[in-house]
Amino acid sequence: MEQTFKPWRLDEMPAWVKGIGLVVTYANPDLDVGILDKLAEQVDPEKTLLYLNKWRRDGYDVNYLDYTAKLEFGRFVEAAHQHGFRVMAHVNLVGVSPYHPLYAEFQKFQYRDPWTGKLRGWFWDQMQAPNRHALINLANSRFRNLLIQQLKNVWEKYKVDAFHLDVSHLVVNDANGLIEGLNAGQGNVLMHRELVEAMPSVVFSGEHLHEVTFFRESFAQRWKLPPQQFEPTPRGPQQPRGTPHPISAFLFSPYTVPYGYLALPNPDRGTKLYQEYLNAYEHWGVLPTLSVWSVEDLDPERARTHELLSIARTWQQLGLKPDFETDWEPETLFQYVGQGGEIATLSAIDGGAIFELPKDGAGYERVFGVTQVKTSRSLPHWRAYNETKILGLHPEKSYFFK
Repeated sequence: MEQTFKPWRLDEMPAWVKGIGLVVTYANPDLDVGILDKLAEQVDPEKTLLYLNKWRRDGYDVNYLDYTAKLEFGRFVEAAHQHGFRVMAHVNLVGVSPYHPLYAEFQKFQYRDPWTGKLRGWFWDQMQAPNRHALINLANSRFRNLLIQQLKNVWEKYKVDAFHLDVSHLVVNDANGLIEGLNAGQGNVLMHRELVEAMPSVVFSGEHLHEVTFFRESFAQRWKLPPQQFEPTPRGPQQPRGTPHPISAFLFSPYTVPYGYLALPNPDRGTKLYQEYLNAYEHWGVLPTLSVWSVEDLDPERARTHELLSIARTWQQLGLKPDFETDWEPETLFQYVGQGGEIATLSAIDGGAIFELPKDGAGYERVFGVTQVKTSRSLPHWRAYNETKILGLHPEKSYFFK
């Protein structure tokens, strides 16, 4: 893999990349700088990456290839940098809106289904959807050059630290055939190389991760597994069709840091869906990721959010990284090593997981979907318990024990 793709290792990237211990997805189009002061009180800004997906003048997924920024974007980036935060802007690697003037030129390079020949796009069958856009084959050099110039203009004007390349994972068996002698995968690889050549100090993130994209993406969003479906086996109980496994982290961790997908909800706003993501993320070494909409999301009563911020502070203080050098116990979901050599483990328990640090038994347990849990840890102000269990939990709420 290294011989073929010559990937950039994380230790070859700007020093700040390896230090990131938290990604904050800020989804509010108002770009209120007030949230920066509040966030800086909770975490180490220099080890926090701010991911902005609504920084453009146009709405989310609207009017691609136009990457004109909002008027307040420059002020927000400047204020973030004054605190020490790193800033990453969301862009679409393959999208062109059908009402954009350049769509007529690029329509002939739009992906086509290999069986039906139909054009492919996001919400393509919903003619009135404002975020409907075509998916363009990156083998076309004219499209690559235009998009790269757009992003370079943003970088030079606003000094962003990184770009997230949405839909970067897309590699299609295109019914158009070869374009300029390249297939879709080769075009994708070439696009990543040309982006780096045009902006050598910029860091890139991608959506999902595979061997075509990892070699120039220092960060990558991970999807959650779909809800588990079970299929019968010749003998014995039914088995789940898909189970998360850390093999992808083993393969890609020297090059790419995984973090939470854009659809990951705030833990207080979408508790159940947030826990579904954690059920996969705890197997993959995914970086703590917090989605916030407003300053109110950081208020003291947002218990789940502050639990996540507490976890993120541990990541930032210890510099936790995936550990594949030390033996794992059979029940271990994932294992980390700190910059001081501390070993931290995530292990499975009924209804959740336990995170343990060797020093003073530090860490936490989390559960969801259960009414009781056997634990030696405590839940502040909880009165329903016996010698071994905490009782009376609500199955639709998540709990962290310390």
